[in-house]
Amino acid sequence: MKQSEFENINNLEKNHWWYVGMREIWTSILPLITLKKKFHNILDIGCGTGGNLLSLEKFGNAEGLEYDDFAFKLCKKNHHTCFKGSILELHKIRKKYQLITVFDVLYQFDKEKVRNILSNIYNLLEIEGFLMIREPAFSLAFGKHDLEVGTKTRFVKKDFREMFENLGYELKFINYLNFFLFPPIVLKRKFDFLGDNRPNSDLKTSSNTTNKVLKKVLELEKEILMFLIKSFPNLCSSIFPFGVSIFLIAQRKK
Repeated sequence: MKQSEFENINNLEKNHWWYVGMREIWTSILPLITLKKKFHNILDIGCGTGGNLLSLEKFGNAEGLEYDDFAFKLCKKNHHTCFKGSILELHKIRKKYQLITVFDVLYQFDKEKVRNILSNIYNLLEIEGFLMIREPAFSLAFGKHDLEVGTKTRFVKKDFREMFENLGYELKFINYLNFFLFPPIVLKRKFDFLGDNRPNSDLKTSSNTTNKVLKKVLELEKEILMFLIKSFPNLCSSIFPFGVSIFLIAQRKK
């Protein structure tokens, strides 16, 4: 990812509607699915500038793994615990974790490489430890932002179900996020390509009004998810039929 994009993330992820809304969703769903409020050690793979570590630290002792030099320096500057390393060299890590998170990292690889990464993550998890993933969904939503950040794969549920097969995980929850905004986002991204095919980041400062409205949309989505997970736990992986992102929680079997 370009240095300029990491700078954007570092400047915006505390207040931008997408980052705030997504953090509120996963911090609410995580304890519902895992039945845990605390984890004694947590690893965020591809932690970037550390925005998600700030929330993970509330769940326990959290540290990040980051490959990019610039992002790593920003993460340390933001006073988070992190260490340098590559998601392709997880076998070098000797520690075990009760919770591992991967937020918007796997999209940079093809599915075969992602399956190998998931296998290596399995070896880093404690028995009955949890893996939480959020990645871009549906190739239909591919846009100039994907060109900007180097997207190789946008996933659907079937992809992860097939990749998890025979790896030793139990899929506890899988669903799409950013459901309500999916149609306008797809339309905007298709219209953007009518002019030219130059990469262009979606991550920009919004007006206070726009930011508040879009936060409310994701807040509504969170409330629907929480209600249905509590009321109909057996159906909680079939709540939204599509979305801009896919989100899942899996557990290492005994």
